[in-house]
Amino acid sequence: MSDPFDLLRGHVRRQAERAEPDTRTDELVAHITLEHHRGPAVSTVPLARRKRRWSSVVVSLAVFVGLGAGAAVTATVLDRQRVTEPLAGVVCRAEAATNSSAIVLAASADPSGDCARRWATGELPLVDEPSAPSNPPLVACVGRGGALEVYPGDGDELCSELGLALADVETFVTDPKHALNERIATEINLACMEPEAAAKAAVAVLDEMDFRGWDVVLEATEKCALVVFGEGDDRTLYVRDHPPV
Repeated sequence: MSDPFDLLRGHVRRQAERAEPDTRTDELVAHITLEHHRGPAVSTVPLARRKRRWSSVVVSLAVFVGLGAGAAVTATVLDRQRVTEPLAGVVCRAEAATNSSAIVLAASADPSGDCARRWATGELPLVDEPSAPSNPPLVACVGRGGALEVYPGDGDELCSELGLALADVETFVTDPKHALNERIATEINLACMEPEAAAKAAVAVLDEMDFRGWDVVLEATEKCALVVFGEGDDRTLYVRDHPPV
């Protein structure tokens, strides 16, 4: 379990950076944490200049320190959670709202970086027209549908403020389904195989990658089959006809 005072220090620094970048946050942290241990003997002079701005922060953080076990609750809220729909790709949101417009990208080893490049090239926040290039801080959350969603905003608390969980990006980018998806796309779907050949190739890839308990269902009747994943927890690859262009 994380030390509650380490959590406090990190939280104070994030609050200080948001409110006033030149604030000496080490003084604020020392003031709150030492005052909690030693009582009112600690000098409050270094904080006098910003008493009005920081009063509410000091009060809320004093409550945070006094909770003890409550610190563990805060740590749990900020725990990173697994993305349950990794094959849904990466949803780059235009603003910090769960119903905001978005660009959906294929999963990669750098999902937040991929979204950042869309902001830098002006594809966001105005999805349907060019935007001014920008570089906002980004936070990766697990969306309500289980997909990875990247929001503009500062601080890991953004996800909980949106009613979402902070995403475990490391697990997301190493999910073996991504590698399977890439092999199927490049070795089978781009090759425009006959349905039977595509099904056999899909079985071979599953065996080679040790995907046990998966099935391949042949549904295609036309040339140039397309191998797709089932939805949700369906451990099935479907060989289907390419949609008409």
